[in-house]
Amino acid sequence: MLRQTSPKAASGGTGFAMLPSAHRKPERRDSKAFKMETQFNTGRAWFLSVALLLGTLGFVLVDHSSRTANLRGHLHEKHARANEQIATLKTRLRGQLSAEAQAKEEAQASAEAAKKEAAEGKRYYQQARETAETIRQARDTLKAERDTARLERDAARKDALAVKGKLEYDIEMVKEEVQKWKNRAQLAVRQDNEHKQAAETAASAAAAKLGEAELNKAAVAAEKNAAEARAAAAERKVENLQAELDKARGLLRKCQDMFDTRNAELQKLRADHSEDHNQVVAHQKEIEAMKEWSEEAKGQMQELSQRAAQTPAHMSTLEAILARMTARPTEKDVAEAERLQKVMAGAED
Repeated sequence: MLRQTSPKAASGGTGFAMLPSAHRKPERRDSKAFKMETQFNTGRAWFLSVALLLGTLGFVLVDHSSRTANLRGHLHEKHARANEQIATLKTRLRGQLSAEAQAKEEAQASAEAAKKEAAEGKRYYQQARETAETIRQARDTLKAERDTARLERDAARKDALAVKGKLEYDIEMVKEEVQKWKNRAQLAVRQDNEHKQAAETAASAAAAKLGEAELNKAAVAAEKNAAEARAAAAERKVENLQAELDKARGLLRKCQDMFDTRNAELQKLRADHSEDHNQVVAHQKEIEAMKEWSEEAKGQMQELSQRAAQTPAHMSTLEAILARMTARPTEKDVAEAERLQKVMAGAED
C-alpha cells in the first residue's frame, strides 16, 4: 500500500509534489540520479511499510498477549474452582465410600447376626418340635395308661362288686345261719327250761317217790348235761359264725381300701393329664411365637441381603464417576454423583 514505483511518485516525499503542472516544465534528469532516487524512495517505502507492519503486529501481539493473559487467568480460576470441586467431591465420595464400606460391614454383621439368630431360632424350633413330639408321646402314653387304668379300674370295680355281692350274700347267709342258730339256741334254752321244769316237777314227784326220784334225777342230770353240751356247742357255733362275720367284714374293708386306692390313682391321673394338657398348650403357644419370630427374622435377612446386593453396584458406579472426574469432571458426572448420594442417603435412612 505504501510502495511507490512510479517516477512521479518517487521524485517527491509524499508522491504529490512531483506531479507535472501546466505552469511548470518537466525537468530533465539523468538516468543514474533518477535510479538512485527511485531506489531511495522504494527503500523508504519498504521501510515505512515494514515499520507499519511491525507496529501493527506489535499492537496485535500486545492485544493478544493481554487477552491471552486474561483468558489464562480465567482458565486458571476455573481450573482452581474445578480442582476445589473435584477435591470436595473426592472427599465427599471418600466419605460416602467409607460410609458405604461401614454400612456394608454393618450389613454383613447384621446378616451374620440374623443368620445366627435364624440358626438359633431354627434350633429352638427344632427343640420345640422335639419337645412337642415328646409331649405328644407322653400324652399318648398317658392316654394308654389312662385307658389301662380305666380298664383295671373297671375290672377292679367289677371284682369289688363281685366280692361285695359275694360278701353280702355270705353275710346274709351267715346272718340267716346265725338267726337259725339263735333260734335253735333259744329253742334249746326253752327246751332246757322245760326240761328243768319237768325235772323239778319230776323231783317234786320223786320227793314222794324216792326210788323213782333217784332214777329220774339221774336221767334229768344226764339230760341236763346233754342240754348244756348242746348249749355249749351252739355258743361255739355262734362264736365261729361271729369270727367268719369279722373275717368277711375285714375282707370288705380291704376291698373298700382297694377301691379308694384305685379312685385316688384315677384322680391323680386326671390331674396329671390336666397338667400335661396345660403344658402342651403352653408349648404350642411358644412354638407359634417362635414361628412368628422366625418369619420376622427371615424378612429382616431378605431386606439386609437386598441392601447388601445394591451396595456394590453403587460403589462401582461411584468409583467410575470418581475416575472420570479425576481425569476431567463434567456436569453430568457431578449430577450423577449427587443423584447416587441422594439414593444412598435414602437407602441408609
